[in-house]
Amino acid sequence: MKRRFSMIGFACAALAGGCGEEAGGSSTRDPGSSTGAQSSTAGSGGNTAASGSESAGVGGSGGAGASNPAGGSGGLEVLGTIFVSKDYEVENPADVGADSVGEMVYVPGGGFQGSSCWELHLFGDVYDEDHVGWTPNLGDDQPVVIPEGATQRMFVGHLLYISQPMADLVASTNLGGKMLDAMMYEGPGDPQTRQVVAFDYKLDYGRVANYLVKGGAGGPWAEQLGPTLFDFRDYADQWLWIEYEFNADQRYTALWVKTQDGTFTGAQDAPLMRREADDPADWVWPDGSEPPYDYTSLGWATPGHLWGYWGQLLGVPFDENTFIRLDKLVISDGWIVPPQL
Repeated sequence: MKRRFSMIGFACAALAGGCGEEAGGSSTRDPGSSTGAQSSTAGSGGNTAASGSESAGVGGSGGAGASNPAGGSGGLEVLGTIFVSKDYEVENPADVGADSVGEMVYVPGGGFQGSSCWELHLFGDVYDEDHVGWTPNLGDDQPVVIPEGATQRMFVGHLLYISQPMADLVASTNLGGKMLDAMMYEGPGDPQTRQVVAFDYKLDYGRVANYLVKGGAGGPWAEQLGPTLFDFRDYADQWLWIEYEFNADQRYTALWVKTQDGTFTGAQDAPLMRREADDPADWVWPDGSEPPYDYTSLGWATPGHLWGYWGQLLGVPFDENTFIRLDKLVISDGWIVPPQL
């Protein structure tokens, strides 16, 4: 693949580690409800951070609980405090990062409904396992996005576009990656607390999908709720809404997908996946079992580097049509209402 433009060296400290082996087992449950101190709107007006700093230099306003004004077709309603909102309407290198395995290309007009976005490409001529993707942090001088102790519930929502060649390569070459790496603050004597969402194809499940992983070395857990199983190959070349909830109060992680055909609604009472720390069935997988998620009292710090870590890519036949796009990223302590697709 021709290397058009590469952003090097913005990987943050939360990037370390890869993903693990296999997993399974679950049951249908009520996903619970989300509450927030206020209803905010994040749109194309700029970026907002609870730490009081302007995020990514896109004309936002800071302050705890601050919100962006609704700005055009990308406005999102958020039932809580917004920590980060990025719409990528300004080409800012701090929004992305790349090491040796790929590049991030800015695409004016290539985002949701004609907005702009960044596009991820991987190289097929490197042996390394390394990072390339979106950095939700506020710059190198602020490695976390949520103040310590601010929330035990972190919601991460964004629009996602995966090209058909990328989705097909994941299945045909066992290409896999890490969609995000949620991390908590560590107190004295607390273990490092990480929850990874992987993007992979597993023979045990037969689909290109999201996998919830304990830390960086657990079993990718793939049990989905509802009558229809989600596979990225069925929804390539179109915008999707992806949302996660990492809930240390009620000790679960949930994931939602909204598709344009309405098969997956993204409704709060209809998660695609939900993994409970206190349900033994959620920690048994085909080849064994593992301890449940750990949590700390200091709250969530960051979702790390989105689409940040990729496996060994040597010989994988990438081309210009093999890519991922992400748009309208929001990180908050309350439910993010899915947009109309």
